[in-house]
Amino acid sequence: MEAAAPGYYHAEGDPIGTVRYWDGSSWTTEPISPHAPQVSPPPPVGSMTVVDRERFGGPGARVGAALIDTVVYVAGVLVVAIPIGVATEPGIGFLVGAAMVLVMWFGFVAITASVGWTPGKLSMGLRVTTADGVTTPPGWGPAFVRTLPSLVGAFPVIGGFLNLALQVINVILVHNDDERRSVHDRAGQTRVVKVDRLKAL
Repeated sequence: MEAAAPGYYHAEGDPIGTVRYWDGSSWTTEPISPHAPQVSPPPPVGSMTVVDRERFGGPGARVGAALIDTVVYVAGVLVVAIPIGVATEPGIGFLVGAAMVLVMWFGFVAITASVGWTPGKLSMGLRVTTADGVTTPPGWGPAFVRTLPSLVGAFPVIGGFLNLALQVINVILVHNDDERRSVHDRAGQTRVVKVDRLKAL
């Protein structure tokens, strides 16, 4: 049957007088009577529902939001850690800085979970939603999981390179994916939607 066009045919081994649907490469339905109402054949393997890509934040807006968040994050850590380090000793300042990294990370998780945005996303007109692209905020579970990949930046010495590699991968994914999902979105099963399209279904 390899050369046969898609359609209903009798399959070898099936009861005499029955047919089933051939999609061009394989049988995709159970045997039925040719006189019975024929159901619509299943969609071809790999077919996808058309998605409104313009609904989701694109690479430019996502990169802009990430840069703003990074500045806020680093500034929040340094504003606390440097004065303490100067007033006491560098080692204490380093420990305070490490603690602030965790505090700021938890803060980003909290605001994402409760209101669906970070400072960067708020500035760029974006919102984090659940996988339906509508429900925002996404809640604690998805918000927590989607921020985990960002922790690669906390690794000593190589953290900066890992974070840069992560951002490059994110740009590629957001550019090519129908729903513009980054590594973070795939981890937390979330979407990033433009605020002015949030209510549009």
